[in-house]
Amino acid sequence: MTVLVLGGTGFLGRFLCAELRRQGAVVLSASRRGAGDLTVDLTASVNLTAELSEMMSGVDVVVNLVGLSPIRGYSRSEYLAVQYRGALAAAAAAAAAGVVRLVHVSALGVHRHSAAPYARSKALARRALLPPSAAPRPPQVIIPELALLTGHEGEIARSLRRLAGVARAFGFAIPVPLPRFSTLFQPVAVEDAARRIAGLALEGKGRDTVGVTVEIVGPRVLSMSAIAAEYLEAHNVPVFYLPRQFTPPLVWLLSRIPLPGFPRHLDEMLALRSTG
Repeated sequence: MTVLVLGGTGFLGRFLCAELRRQGAVVLSASRRGAGDLTVDLTASVNLTAELSEMMSGVDVVVNLVGLSPIRGYSRSEYLAVQYRGALAAAAAAAAAGVVRLVHVSALGVHRHSAAPYARSKALARRALLPPSAAPRPPQVIIPELALLTGHEGEIARSLRRLAGVARAFGFAIPVPLPRFSTLFQPVAVEDAARRIAGLALEGKGRDTVGVTVEIVGPRVLSMSAIAAEYLEAHNVPVFYLPRQFTPPLVWLLSRIPLPGFPRHLDEMLALRSTG
């Protein structure tokens, strides 16, 4: 079986390609910067669907991992271009190329009425790819909805490493104040997510299924405060929690002032409707 992974050189993509190959698939990796087998930019071409369809010739399964970071503060138009219009172009190309299965990776907890452009664009794509009623037709569409990904190379880990570095800048660890975030997540290790997605790509989700969503989550439900505290304390950086009433203004401030270890638009990342 031949699998094309769009976004195959990113954090999750590298683990997924390795897992697919381990399970015996022939894997083609496509990335915007040309680091994979093929080069694709979901915003760069007016003939994107035709170009993608040609790229998908002879491919059995397409996995679309292409997306923008929820914590780097891209514009609304950039999120829509990549995560909505790009996703629709990939789906149209897969249908034109006769691909058997399209695995479009989304995020858990996104909603089309969300205040966060990241979440809104993800939800719009999911709704377009899984209409309420549709006649069975190829490709079969499977949408894994991922919880927060964890791993040494992930954005959360990188941000916390920067924060730990700042806390130890004077030769000893300064206690780090943490807001009391109420949004809950079910973080999943990137290796586990890659295994689940590889299984969906190679085995599908029932022969007669037109389209389906599948939640991919970890075993524990944690707040972002708890996630940060676990990481920092494991790296010998003490933490303390601020009073709850200080959390909203501090989140607003940290979302707008670039500080080491804190993502831009933290308030929007925490606006996901449910565990993710």
